[in-house]
Amino acid sequence: QKAFGTLDLPEICKKILKDGDVQVSDKEREVHMESLFKDIVQILAERLVHTETGRQLTPVATESALKSIGFSVQPDQPAKKQALKAMEEIQKKLSGSFSRAKMRVRMTFPDHLEEIHQYLLEDCSATIEKSEVATTEPSTLEDENDKSKANATTPPKRTGTLRSLTFVCDPSHYRELDRLATKVHAGENVSLHVVTQNVVSATTTGLEGYPEERGPAPATATRNAAPKPAPKKGMKCSSCMADFEDAGDYRSHCRSEWHNFNLKRKVKGLSPLSEDDFAELDLDLREGFRGD
Repeated sequence: QKAFGTLDLPEICKKILKDGDVQVSDKEREVHMESLFKDIVQILAERLVHTETGRQLTPVATESALKSIGFSVQPDQPAKKQALKAMEEIQKKLSGSFSRAKMRVRMTFPDHLEEIHQYLLEDCSATIEKSEVATTEPSTLEDENDKSKANATTPPKRTGTLRSLTFVCDPSHYRELDRLATKVHAGENVSLHVVTQNVVSATTTGLEGYPEERGPAPATATRNAAPKPAPKKGMKCSSCMADFEDAGDYRSHCRSEWHNFNLKRKVKGLSPLSEDDFAELDLDLREGFRGD
């Protein structure tokens, strides 16, 4: 009664589940913090680029930037929320070195809506990469009569020329562009599509961040020299010993039951189970391992 204000056991359980803290071991907390930090680094590496070269950041460069701004992981907050906060701090404190990757967008609108074109150039500072023009076919008189009978209050759509612009702009302008397409010019054949979420330069760079210079190939080569193995790309989960080429697949894996199961095995000093072995486990065995 003194601790919870009630003697009702179901109510006490609800309060414990809502306001209580889960007690975990130091090792388990360390594994969780490490996994959370890797997620944050991966999100930032996808969305930040070098200001001068436009190249995507490596995980090592991202970790160095986080240390420079004094970033610390919060165990009770999701990785994406912390990554967005860290991104703002990096852009403020290290603006000369790192910046937000721009996005490539395609916007289609009637040619008479010239104010949209002006907004892209003046307010968004967009770089137009491609401009296409298409002519829409006017509706027949019978179609117009059918539409007016169905809904007399709906104004007829304008026909004519549609302009499609593919451009690159800062992601901060996307919300306003979406508002123009869905609210301001709703029903006027205005559409907005994201072509590329993060635009990065494909130029390879050396250690100093400048384009890497390659010398001429040697005239002769050792006949028996073994070819160097190609470097592996993508992310690797050390807890499950699994490789992932796509960052989205890696983040989804970190939220999976298979990953959480192997985290607990790692804390107990046990070897990880493969995905097939984990799938074959029956429910009773898994629940027993969790100690429920």
